[in-house]
Amino acid sequence: MASVFTMGYAKFEICLKIIYELLLDYFVPGVALPYWDSTIDREMADPTKSIIWTKEFAGKGYGVVDTGPFSNWITANGDALIRNLGSGLLLMSKDNLTMMRQQSNHANILMPTQPIYEYNFEMHHNGPHREVGGHMSQLHTATMDPVFFMHHCFMDYIWEVFRTKIRDVDGVNPETDYPEDWTLEFILQRPTDPMPRFWGLLNIDGFSNFWTEFYYSYQDQPTCDEVKECGSPYYECLRPLNRCTSVTEAALSTQGTEAGTEIVAMAAGFPPPPSLNVAAVANSFLPPSLRLEVDKDLRSSCLGETIQNTFTIDCKSDVDNWAFFPIQIIHLRTDQTTYNERIIKNNKPQNGFDMFSPKNYAKLEHIVGDGHPGKFSSCFSLKAGANKIFIQSNGLNYQGEYRDFVFIDERIPISSTIGYTAIKKPSEGVAEAYIAAIDSCGRLCKPWCLVKGSKTPRYKPCTGAIRASPKKPLMYGNTYGDAILDHWKINGPNDLPMVSHKGVFMIFYCDYKETWP
Repeated sequence: MASVFTMGYAKFEICLKIIYELLLDYFVPGVALPYWDSTIDREMADPTKSIIWTKEFAGKGYGVVDTGPFSNWITANGDALIRNLGSGLLLMSKDNLTMMRQQSNHANILMPTQPIYEYNFEMHHNGPHREVGGHMSQLHTATMDPVFFMHHCFMDYIWEVFRTKIRDVDGVNPETDYPEDWTLEFILQRPTDPMPRFWGLLNIDGFSNFWTEFYYSYQDQPTCDEVKECGSPYYECLRPLNRCTSVTEAALSTQGTEAGTEIVAMAAGFPPPPSLNVAAVANSFLPPSLRLEVDKDLRSSCLGETIQNTFTIDCKSDVDNWAFFPIQIIHLRTDQTTYNERIIKNNKPQNGFDMFSPKNYAKLEHIVGDGHPGKFSSCFSLKAGANKIFIQSNGLNYQGEYRDFVFIDERIPISSTIGYTAIKKPSEGVAEAYIAAIDSCGRLCKPWCLVKGSKTPRYKPCTGAIRASPKKPLMYGNTYGDAILDHWKINGPNDLPMVSHKGVFMIFYCDYKETWP
């Protein structure tokens, strides 16, 4: 998609969705693309439990999608559709979109003229891609998940709301308000240049009112107040904020409901236009009864689900093309956490004393992470102290990513664990990738790399970018099992496995300080 990360993003998306909808209409006359309003799921305590990720709507949100209308969906690569909810950035928020809409022209919301996240249209767009995960999280495979088009229809809706606002409030003509940053990097995005991949159209044509006047329109987002409800049993009004939020499948199954046109029209951010035959959709899309039961495979613990990787490299999915290696995570407790694990002296519990806190031990007090590291608003820790660190690799000279996570114990002053990640197998030449570790609150851990030639392993701060070659000694395993054996010495079935540090060439240090090396 040539226009991603440029000022032409929005207008290119309009033409892409129209072509897609016309193709769908050829097979299903009268069909219309719905939008997925991810801000509604963002308001939930746990967005992964939204009813949109059930068999009645978009299907399963974890692993291979084998429920719902896209069950057993085969992508253009010939592999199964995969999602990994909650393994990336957060969904869009109403507050951030409100800040963006306060701008008065396109240059203030589009790349490259607007670098600030809160005001940048495309930066808001990126979060749901990471949140859905799987195919949706990679640029070259994102369109293979049908949710891609539902998400991008919502972005189009947001853009149209902005266009209407600058015309009616700011007195700006949205058809001619084209950003003027035509530097060498963006030279093909000039308004009079041909639109990439849509011959016969110019870039400026994407800003025309023609599309919404003659081709399509959107239903507004649902709203509620102290008295008014959201208009669908698939929503509930979050008071006193007076914001509509998705219900969970479990909540809906307990309250019960009856089939009706209004349900489909407002279901989980999927608003069809007035011309759509809602009754026909209800008969074909919904089950005979809306008394829903929670699928056992959709139930998840507070720690979520495992991650199903696509194992896709340059549009081919095959685990044999991947090499694996261990990553060590060292976690330092912050001074912001407190656990109710009191000590007892002389048969009396000591109130206000967290046994695990290093502040209570003179020799440990100096290691406590200082400062107030930022975190996502929905960040939380379990009372038991368990939490996740996500490890991810992204190809630099190939297209592909790999994700996994490890559990760490936030209670104790210093904890350590081993995880595994993967990169393209460097059978010929080299494989270059960027490795990162991020906690469940979105905070980056700092990479440390093995000092080459050090007999006793020593590590120094590094960027996280690596280059692997097939030259020996190999710093990776050809399979996941090989990577396990690189880290552990196992002489026999009856022997105690012992740790071997020879296979760990990268450590991530999660110290949560407000500095970066």
